[in-house]
Amino acid sequence: MKSLLLGLAIAMSAVLPAAAENWINISYEDSPVIIDADSILTDYNGSYSFWLMHKDGQVIRQANAVINCQERTIVLLAKKSFNLNGELVESSPYRNPRPTNIKLDSNGATYYRYLCN
Repeated sequence: MKSLLLGLAIAMSAVLPAAAENWINISYEDSPVIIDADSILTDYNGSYSFWLMHKDGQVIRQANAVINCQERTIVLLAKKSFNLNGELVESSPYRNPRPTNIKLDSNGATYYRYLCN
């Protein structure tokens, strides 16, 4: 419940631009897995909220997510899309955000290893 409240609080601020951006690649593979280190928040009960980013063709996508380390789940709360010039194309919360199990060898597993270990 606490992680849900943390997630909802962050989702409410999703339409605002990120205050600080310290994007780092946390993957050791060819495909970058990028996280905003300055956006990481915790409830000190095993849940972390953060912004992630990836490039999808001519669009840069960012998402606000919450990972629950104990349950090994991730919830995507909000999304933003930018063109390559950095202009905002879309910003909205996810409809009916639901926790999904983190799968091995996925980007979610990379976020989990970075935040939960």
